[in-house]
Amino acid sequence: MNKYLKYFIFVLIISVILIGCHKKAVILPDDTWYIVDNNTILMICEDVEQEPYKTLVTQLKGNGDTLKSTIEELKGMKSDVKIENALGVAYLRLRKFNDAERYLETALNLSVTEEQKACVFTNLSACYLLQDKSNEAYNYSEQAYETNISDSEKRLILNSNMLMEKYINNETNYKKIIKEGKKLIKEEKKIFGSNEQIGIFNYNLLAKANYNSGNNNIGDFYMKKALELNNIANQYNYVNANLYQEMSYNYFYYRNNFDKAIECANKSIEFLENWQAKDHYDILKAYYRRGKLYYLHHNYDKAMDDYEIALEQCSSYPALASSLYFELGNTYEQLKQSEKSAKCFIRSYFIWQREKFEAPPGWNKDILEYVYDNLVQTDLDYENWYQEQLKQAESNLKEKWKN
Repeated sequence: MNKYLKYFIFVLIISVILIGCHKKAVILPDDTWYIVDNNTILMICEDVEQEPYKTLVTQLKGNGDTLKSTIEELKGMKSDVKIENALGVAYLRLRKFNDAERYLETALNLSVTEEQKACVFTNLSACYLLQDKSNEAYNYSEQAYETNISDSEKRLILNSNMLMEKYINNETNYKKIIKEGKKLIKEEKKIFGSNEQIGIFNYNLLAKANYNSGNNNIGDFYMKKALELNNIANQYNYVNANLYQEMSYNYFYYRNNFDKAIECANKSIEFLENWQAKDHYDILKAYYRRGKLYYLHHNYDKAMDDYEIALEQCSSYPALASSLYFELGNTYEQLKQSEKSAKCFIRSYFIWQREKFEAPPGWNKDILEYVYDNLVQTDLDYENWYQEQLKQAESNLKEKWKN
């Protein structure tokens, strides 16, 4: 009996050792050359021979202070496609969209290889997607997807981005998206031996597709997997913030659970504020989204508080500022405060006209005509009143933002 017991213990010890060795043999992906952003995996041009460059690009996942110092160091290096692309990504991470576009366009003009083109196309797509310019984003994403790249990791990233683009562009065949998303999860595990950052991105996509299919419990399972992967792997605050924002959206719009929606929105804002400066675009957008939840729940005072917090820091983001003033105008109108409502609509319109944006949702007729007909009392004819209001709006915004 002792002989068999000793044999069993010996086999058990050998098994543990072999399993331990196998775990050590798992290839963990080097995520230096890509960044999981809100709805896109950004791509960095590789150059493993130039160590200072590689060290710098690892800092592109950092917060605003880190990014600003990284930008200065990158600008001090000799310009080429990889440097211009990295600068574009750095500005994109700061949500400085005009600067990001400028550097990425320069990088595109310098691109020669298929890998370089794929990186730049991908990042341009993300830049437009964050500005809600879905057509331009999809066109660049398609161009990235169509590049002739055989590298398994890069192809996995391009396939993942393309599937997310299809989802965002109202691809309603959620069963197909879920099927393809599962394949991408398995493919990452096959390549690396585990699921890591690309897996977080695809688990998030699977969660959203299941939520839209009405499979909330399955969606929760995938969202939990995404959160677990992030917390085990790298604990990126901005990734957690985005995942909690997705859960907030789901709880409000698909489950009618306002309390859970606000709880998740609060967590998203907390993660962002512990990571970025208070004027970062993602924080301001998070306040906008939470304010919208309060508005739809008829808690107008809290909605106004969130809109006002965002507007205080919004001078660099005219599209968001225009939307915030529009929503604030709606909120004041619900409270029967016509004069304040009119001022907000006028400021929103002024920014919209100055920047030549597409009309925001809800602008099914000229908003200034609506204000003139319904919210103000004036003896001026419409044209004179119109010109006077635009001048007043410009003066008000200069005073508010000191520029």
